[in-house]
Formats: sequence, structure tokens, C-alpha cells
Amino acid sequence: MVKIGEGSAEHDLIKKTLLEGLGTHAKDTRIVAIHKNSVSGSAGKARWLTFRIFSQAVAERRSGNANLRFAWFGASREEICQVISHGFSQCGETSNGQSHGVGISLSPAKFSIDR
Repeated sequence: MVKIGEGSAEHDLIKKTLLEGLGTHAKDTRIVAIHKNSVSGSAGKARWLTFRIFSQAVAERRSGNANLRFAWFGASREEICQVISHGFSQCGETSNGQSHGVGISLSPAKFSIDR
């Protein structure tokens, strides 16, 4: 993980998007840090390359539009670390055994919280 420096264009865009999506809750929110995956290690690089190849294949089948979108994934710090280390393949059941359904729940980039 690499910390994105405050004041950088990338940091400001992510912060702005998150806070706008929180609506009235933004005023009570303090962002302490923003990190991004540095895609280090052979497994991480392989997953990134696989994603790029798959995206290109989808784009070719869809007249050049892979329809990629940004989204939020809400989870604990530990769960985020698991996703970064192993991908979303470990998602599905919580540590207490209760299921939240099959698949991954993402929030649209402009709606980081359901208002």
C-alpha cells in the first residue's frame, strides 16, 4: 500500500468524491489517510494484468466500451487488507458465519452512503 499525499490531485479527487457521496454526513467525517494498492509482488501484478486483458477483451466485444466504473467497497481495515492480498475471492461469508449473500456489494462512486 502506498499513501497518497494530501494536496495531490489524486488525493483531492478521491476525498471530494467520497465526501460528496456522504451528503449531510460529510461534515462529521474526517479522512485520516488515503492509500492505494501499489500492485507489488508477482501475484498482484498477475491479477492486475489479468484484469487489463479481460477489460480489453470486453471492450473489443462491446464496440470499444468495457463499461468500467469506479465504486466504493465498504469494509473493515482487516477485510480491505484481505482483498488487497487475495482479491475478492475470499468474500462471501463473514467471520461470525453470517452470510450477506453471494457476490460483492459495491456503492456507486457518487453515492458512498445510501442517503
